[in-house]
This record gives sequence, C-alpha cells and structure tokens, in this order.
Amino acid sequence: MNMNETYKYLKRMKKQLFGGLCIAALMSACTSQVPDNEYLIVGELAGVPDSTVISLYQDNDGLLEMLQSDTVMDGRFLFSDTLSVARNFFLMSNASGFSSAYLEVWVAPGERVHVTGHDKLINLWEVQSNVPEQVELNGFTNCARDLLRQQALNDLQRDSLMQILMNGQQGGLDGKTFRKLNSQMDSLMRLLFQVQSQISQKTIAYMQTAPFSSLWLDKLEQQAQLVHGASVCDDRLSELLKDFKTLEQPVKNLYAALPDSVKQTAEARRIYNLLYPPRLVSVGDTMADGPLYDSEGKEHRLAEFKGKYILLDFWSRGCGPCLASIPELEKISDTYADRLVVVSISSDSETAWKEFLKEKGLKGHQWNELRNDGGGLAAAYKVQGIPHYVLIAPDGKVAAMWSGYGEGSLERKLKESLR
Repeated sequence: MNMNETYKYLKRMKKQLFGGLCIAALMSACTSQVPDNEYLIVGELAGVPDSTVISLYQDNDGLLEMLQSDTVMDGRFLFSDTLSVARNFFLMSNASGFSSAYLEVWVAPGERVHVTGHDKLINLWEVQSNVPEQVELNGFTNCARDLLRQQALNDLQRDSLMQILMNGQQGGLDGKTFRKLNSQMDSLMRLLFQVQSQISQKTIAYMQTAPFSSLWLDKLEQQAQLVHGASVCDDRLSELLKDFKTLEQPVKNLYAALPDSVKQTAEARRIYNLLYPPRLVSVGDTMADGPLYDSEGKEHRLAEFKGKYILLDFWSRGCGPCLASIPELEKISDTYADRLVVVSISSDSETAWKEFLKEKGLKGHQWNELRNDGGGLAAAYKVQGIPHYVLIAPDGKVAAMWSGYGEGSLERKLKESLR
C-alpha cells in the first residue's frame, strides 16, 4: 500500500487495537520504507495525555495554515502526505497546558522524521531525521536548549497570569490583588527579556562558527530584528531592552562578513535596513513619505492629503487585532470625513493582499509599499508590532504614534487628538 493508504489504515487500527506494543510493531512494519514522493512524521510522546490533538501547519505567504490534525493515542501521532521538495512544517496544539509556541519540522521526499517529547513544551520536542535543514536547525536549538526551556516555562506562566488579569479587569479581582498580580507580570516580563537576550547571546556565538546557509541568514535577521527593536523602543521599554543593545555590534559583525553577492539579496537588504535604518520619525517630526500603491498598481503619496489629518494603519491579514479594528476604522473614516483620511498600509505580499481585499471587500485607501526589504515607511515610522498607528496633523507633523488595538481605542484616541 502507498503511504496515504498506510496512514488511513493506521488511523483505523489505532481505534480498533489496544496496547502500545501492537501499534508500535504495526507502525514499524508499515513505515520502515517511505516512498520517494512522500514524507512521514512519527511522534512518540510521554507526559502528553491521549486524546490531545496535534496539528500540522504550513506557512502560506506569512499566514499559518492547518494541513492535518491527529489525536494522540498510546502516546503516538502520525502525519503523512506526498511531497516533491524539502520544506518546513510546524507542529502546534491548542490543548490545555500548551503555549502558543510551535515546533518547526523539516521534511523531504522519502524521509521518515521521528519526533519525541516528554512534556507539553512542544517547541522543545526533539526531531530526528536525515534532512540537512533539520540537522542544522537542531544545532541552533541545542546551543540554547536550557534557556529555551526556561523561556517556555515563563511563557506559560505569563499566559496564565495574563488570563487572570484580563478576568480581573472585568470585575473578578479586588484592586489590591489586581495591583499585586500586575506587579508580578512586570517582574515576569523583565525576566522574559533577560532570558531572550541570553538566548540571543548563545545564538550569535554559535553563528560565529556555524556554516552559512539560508537558515543561518534567517537567524541573523531574527537577531537584527531584536537589535532594531531595542534601538527604536520608547522610554518605557528602554530599560527592559537594554541588554539587546549590547548585541548590536556582534550582529553587525556577522552581517559585515557576508559575501557581497549575498548582501544584494532581499533577505540581506532587510537585515541591513534593520541594522542601519533609514530616517526615523518621532512625534513632532515632519512626516516621512514615499511611494505607496493601490490594488490597481497606481502610485500614491501621503502628501496628497496634506491639509487634513492622516491616520496611518499598518496592518496584515494574519493579525487578529488588525482585522478586529476594521469596522472601527471604517466608522472613523465616515465620522471624520471632512478633516481626516485613513490610509491602511498592508505588509502582505501583493498577491495575498489583493486576494484579501477582494474577498473582504475592504473600502477606503487600501495601499501597500510592495517591498520586502525592511525599509520604507514601515521602517521610518518604527513599526515593530501591528496594528501600528500614526496620526499626522494637517501641517504634516507627526501628532501621535501607538501600537495595539482594543474595541473603542481608536475613537478615544482621535477624540483626544482632534479637539
């Protein structure tokens, strides 16, 4: 039988057979040979209860898309399908006790991938295979595994504490308890930043001797993003991110050592713009401007609206809060139509952006920079997280900048600013 038939057969047998030994023997017999046009992921878990659902995702133009799900039975799960070239997938679970972290798994035609785990820290499950990209990825994970474990445990604690605080805001906690928990959250966030900076130090040290590859370049971009975030953060976060500033020169040294041919790639240009950003604007500065394109390819500039307030909305189709803000943005656009223009600037690829606009029927000034090099207006306005908003006054000066969205927050902000 082929691999898809084997997979379906195993799923039926898992429901009918009892005893891990029977299933283990069956899986070993049926999966020792993987056809040249298929892949197989076999998981063996301890500390994860049966009936836990594990899902397999792929990156679809910046958006995680679920491909398959399997239910853990007798400590095992299995994924299989056809495949023509090596690529990466992501394992995740929404079950209780799991964080929002994922495990990156590389697969290739004809390869069997073995995943083992001893708890619910899914991003630290071990992956064994002959796929070169996986072997390389394991090296990056292993160089800071203890710190990554500490980070994962802290993430779980943060998620739990955040849920308690959210419930408390709805009246479930008295003021004294709420303040105490809020203080605990502040301490935990400081610890999280400290651990992340230590992970970065380990990663950078490992990169200094690791061979160059596309994965290596991805890791360099991740470190450059952390350095950039520390350099453009506001005063409130400056103290928390101070350790990342010490990483700036080591990351710049890694970039400087890249061959000139690599520096011409889009990936390397993004890294350069993170480490050597263009002119940054802050509140009170003259606005930054540059080419923006509508869905028909026509070029625009923010200067078209000088004399009115301009609200810039940096967003992406994969950002939940961004999508939640759309109705309020449309309401604001109508309410203040005589003196304010909303310009939504998507960071999605051209194809994905246009498809989403058509699917959702979005109105107004829906524009895109159509660039993927880390520069442009998103860099100038210090966009680190989305949604990110910039309010520009009629005289062309930046009046306000902020990130994040909650119901009613945009209307409240504009009532304060448009008096």
